[in-house]
Amino acid sequence: MYAPRRIPYAAAQGLVEIPYILTQTILYGVITYFTIGFERTLSMFILYLVFMFLTFTYFTFYEMIRYSLTPNQHLAAVIS
Repeated sequence: MYAPRRIPYAAAQGLVEIPYILTQTILYGVITYFTIGFERTLSMFILYLVFMFLTFTYFTFYEMIRYSLTPNQHLAAVIS
């Protein structure tokens, strides 16, 4: 059922994750981009970081939704 007080909580939960995801993207992206040996241009590197950021964001929010839809963490771990 709709509850107006749940929307700010969910938005805050998502916003709190953004700095962590951004840090994780930069650290992981710098290491993997040059290790894989992709084309060394700034535009391709930024595009790679954008896709990594979107991927990390998707999986983080997917986990948050999965945990919020199950009654406890044990069931959520089994579903995953």
